[in-house]
Amino acid sequence: MNYHELNDALKKADLNFSGVDRFACSNKLSQVFITEGIIDILIWKYNVQNNDFKLISSNFGYTAITSSQFKKFLDSVKPCFLDYFTDFLASYIKFLTLRENIKNYSRYQFQSFVPIRLDSEGYYFSTLYVISEITETKGLELHFLLIPLKRHTDEPITFNVLRDGKKDDPLTKQLKDRIAFSLEKILTNEQIDIFNLLLKGYSYKKTAFYLNKKPDNILKYNRRINHRLSSHFDIDFDSANDAARYYRNCFLSE
Repeated sequence: MNYHELNDALKKADLNFSGVDRFACSNKLSQVFITEGIIDILIWKYNVQNNDFKLISSNFGYTAITSSQFKKFLDSVKPCFLDYFTDFLASYIKFLTLRENIKNYSRYQFQSFVPIRLDSEGYYFSTLYVISEITETKGLELHFLLIPLKRHTDEPITFNVLRDGKKDDPLTKQLKDRIAFSLEKILTNEQIDIFNLLLKGYSYKKTAFYLNKKPDNILKYNRRINHRLSSHFDIDFDSANDAARYYRNCFLSE
């Protein structure tokens, strides 16, 4: 899945929402974020029908944020997570537009903890909420509420679906299981086989026995895996096992 598929999902959602009562289903979660001078909350509004994306809050002095293009906003997500983020958001939008869910759409919100570029110095680990509303013309409108938490170092990303303001674990797992982070662009097929055993907790000796290889060869593979994943995520992992733990925390369902 990619940006174009996300865009298609949003346009279909806009059409499907056209018959929903705007006032009966108003999303109340945005009221939680009416705070002044306490924390920085950047808010963008995206009218899908008119393809109108704009910053409606202060920029709080952040110099690398976009104020007018949805695609550029998505591209501010750290590149190693962008495809996964886009896929999860698209899956969430598709979930909302299912016939059995659409009239209760206001009960759900998308929540993520991701690194976002807000200035020229790097990424901020941030909380991002996506809140859906219906416009006066009965089109779909999304509010993106971003709360920068700290400079990003090595925090794992997290995605949640909230129902009535609380994490819905079964639904979050259901959507998470529908998408996958692609290792094929980073590791060779043989490295992926070894990495999958690392994810299962295999030691290098157990991996060598399982794959009928010499332990020293597995150690060499592990070093290459660690190097490639450290480079991809821009994090200096101590070992392949450390990289596997990070990957598990980011992408595998609990």
